Amino acid sequence: MALVVPAAGEAEMLERIVGNPTQTTNGDVHIHLYKNNYTPIESSVLGDFTELVDATDQNYALKPLTAASWSPSSSNPTVMEYTQQTWTFLGIPDNFIPVYGYFVTADNDTTLLWAERFTDAPYNIPETGGSVSITPKLELA
Repeated sequence: MALVVPAAGEAEMLERIVGNPTQTTNGDVHIHLYKNNYTPIESSVLGDFTELVDATDQNYALKPLTAASWSPSSSNPTVMEYTQQTWTFLGIPDNFIPVYGYFVTADNDTTLLWAERFTDAPYNIPETGGSVSITPKLELA
């Protein structure tokens, strides 16, 4: 599945790209995992995603992606990459955790910036635990 920038996040994404001086955020964003069977579309909003939660999804927490830590891809100048992010789950007895994809919010967690469903979703984390790894990338096309 391709990365989707919903209409709700387009204006902020443009402001971040051009370094708009009226932009009040510091450029950091948060990456979240979601567990509902949903495919992001241009009209997606935060309420469309069911984020994993620590109380039921064993050891989950959103991760910050700091603006200064993005770097250009060595193989493609139109791609910015972030280091791989890994979530390690403890597991839930008699259950599994489905992970369908991820979404990214501004640092206030109220603005959806982009989202992506895994092409081979869901990743079912077994009751014994497991992990999910993502290498965040942004590409201009």
